[in-house]
Amino acid sequence: MATFDIKKLQNEITNLNKEFADTFHKSAEASRMEVMKSLEPGEATPQTGRIYGEDNRKLFEEKAAEIRSKGYSLIEQAKADLQKQITEAPSQDAVNAVSMLSHRTSVTRPEVDNLLQVYGDNYQAYQAIRDIAAQHEIFVESSNLEKSFAAINGESRAVQSFTLANAESGNVASDGAIAFRDWLNNIN
Repeated sequence: MATFDIKKLQNEITNLNKEFADTFHKSAEASRMEVMKSLEPGEATPQTGRIYGEDNRKLFEEKAAEIRSKGYSLIEQAKADLQKQITEAPSQDAVNAVSMLSHRTSVTRPEVDNLLQVYGDNYQAYQAIRDIAAQHEIFVESSNLEKSFAAINGESRAVQSFTLANAESGNVASDGAIAFRDWLNNIN
């Protein structure tokens, strides 16, 4: 089975974020120009970064809902793919290695690291090795799959932020999502 690729999901969400931002900026500028055409001399120029007119706002919200829908579809597919990978049975070699390790009275960090290197791409084997290591007071951090679940939740929050209110308040670039991606890039 192919391994789940969180970076691919992040790139797809980043592209949706860009699509959302571009849609907002184009809609805002078009609505601002519309208002400027009807200005009388001496009237204040409308601000940038806002969508004017209820029809324009409604049209933008429809486009934003489509973008969010694409994002939610990506998130749901990612969760399904990850869940499938998490429930995959380990190979017989992994089962044998974990069984032998469980019967040992002494386990070393290099042995645990080597087993994780060889069999750690399977979640079930990873968890079994981590549990055995814990019995021998060897700390093993969360698996990449567990980190991926956390990352998917972060991407879901980014998709939820694709709203008119966030865009008009200057959060269209989704700085939180960008910071989260930077942090995530350091854990894999």
